[in-house]
Amino acid sequence: MSLGERATTQNSTPAETMRRVGASRTDNDAVMEALRSADLASSRRRWPLFVLGLLAGGVGAWIANDYLGDTDETEVAAGETTELAEAAVTVETLLEEIEWSGTLGYGDPVSVRGSGGIVTATIPVGETVNRGDTVVTIDNVPMVAFFGDTPMWRSLSEGAEGPDVRQLEANLALMGYDPDATVDVDSDFTANTAAMVERWQEDLGVEITGRVTQNDIALLEGPASVVSVAEVGSSGSGVVATLGPRQGTLDVVSSLDGLVTNLAEIGSEVEAGTVLYRLDDVDVAAIPQDDPVAEMMVSDTFTNLELERALSDNGFDPDGEMTVDGSITDTTVDAVERWQQAVGLPVTGATDPGYYAVVPDDHVVESHLVQSGDSVVTGPIMTTAVSRLSVEVVVDVADADEFETGDSVTIELADDTTVDGVVGDVGAVVPGSNPQEASTVTITIDIVLNAEAGGDESSLVEGPVTVVSIGDSVVDATVVPTRSLVALAEGGFAVEKLDGDGNTQLTGVTLGVFGDGVVEVTDGDLEPGDQVVVPG
Repeated sequence: MSLGERATTQNSTPAETMRRVGASRTDNDAVMEALRSADLASSRRRWPLFVLGLLAGGVGAWIANDYLGDTDETEVAAGETTELAEAAVTVETLLEEIEWSGTLGYGDPVSVRGSGGIVTATIPVGETVNRGDTVVTIDNVPMVAFFGDTPMWRSLSEGAEGPDVRQLEANLALMGYDPDATVDVDSDFTANTAAMVERWQEDLGVEITGRVTQNDIALLEGPASVVSVAEVGSSGSGVVATLGPRQGTLDVVSSLDGLVTNLAEIGSEVEAGTVLYRLDDVDVAAIPQDDPVAEMMVSDTFTNLELERALSDNGFDPDGEMTVDGSITDTTVDAVERWQQAVGLPVTGATDPGYYAVVPDDHVVESHLVQSGDSVVTGPIMTTAVSRLSVEVVVDVADADEFETGDSVTIELADDTTVDGVVGDVGAVVPGSNPQEASTVTITIDIVLNAEAGGDESSLVEGPVTVVSIGDSVVDATVVPTRSLVALAEGGFAVEKLDGDGNTQLTGVTLGVFGDGVVEVTDGDLEPGDQVVVPG
């Protein structure tokens, strides 16, 4: 008898977030439990009801899985006639499926916090929040959604400098509060910036001060859906709303004046070296996020001197020809060109940071905010957005080895449809917040749209999902239908094996892994091709 070769012999304990559906069952109680509750195909394909019926002579109990639908007839009376049929002993490869809880979306939820007062109005749960929308009103003062990633850690007024000022100016300009283009979108809060703030405050119907506080802004990465909000009349201190990102967006803002030409096509993917647009016939390219020279190019501490130091320190002046003194010369340009070539950028020799932009690699060009041929006096040029939905699964560190980059999985959505997925990233270990809390790893799964999803992400419902991965496997397993099993009165299991004359013999079997409607036989007088009795 060929009993099959086990591909793995893993015995790890499942995490709370999953359920192993192919674990070995070799004792009577375990098998009966498995037959009643095992989910052997997916979270939606459960074992039908199992019925115990007495065999003639009282030798044992037949385990039948005739599906009884909505009827209450869940028992077969002793002496009731059971119609019988035959089924073959076969050889199959059994796969263990593991279920994991995951979340489908564009990113992590964002908590909006207030610092006091009473909540007087909120946006409805389920609504989409866009730039400029009021998320919550506290003491009749609205908290408005701005897009960006620089925290609002202070109040801003005329004379302030920093990246948070640039973020404020970019948002208000995109919202239409700089109609005459008098504001340079930079790091300086000027009188023109204050005038733009005042126009915004007038529209909101609040006190016109030209000053912006932390409580005026709810900072988001992009358009988001409202997951929860505080009740009207409750305290405005602490978390007053939770928003689930729908599509992380980024504004590409020019800090230079010039003529814009050759905008990257909407929908085109962005990676390091992608030319986003041309400004006065010089390519403006996306630069890598983890490169030291690139970091200096977009740093608030950028100076020509610091740029030359970064180029020299990172080997782009191999012959020592460049004088590191802050004066841009031909040798500085040569070093810049060597850096550009090394990291895959267009070789332009541009030394002004205005010719570079940091855009995440998973973004695509979403929209153009200017047209080719427009003259710009600083300001937004285009927006980019996360290219696609993904699923995040947080697992205990002990279970992280269940996933490898490139593994195929199935994603079961809330509406009972499924899509395919591929493990895109196995994250770093995140320690627990206390000794009793296990360390975790976040698994990122990329969506592979199939025919059932219509090839369109808009048909997918964000929220909780179940991810089904493949665990252990048993290759060339000898299997019988689970319907053929007989639970013996003295314990253990058997099948009724037919001989060539149609006679039957009760044959004891040892069971291994359960599959979809079949079970592995690891020991017993059975050969592939033998016929066994099953309920008709």
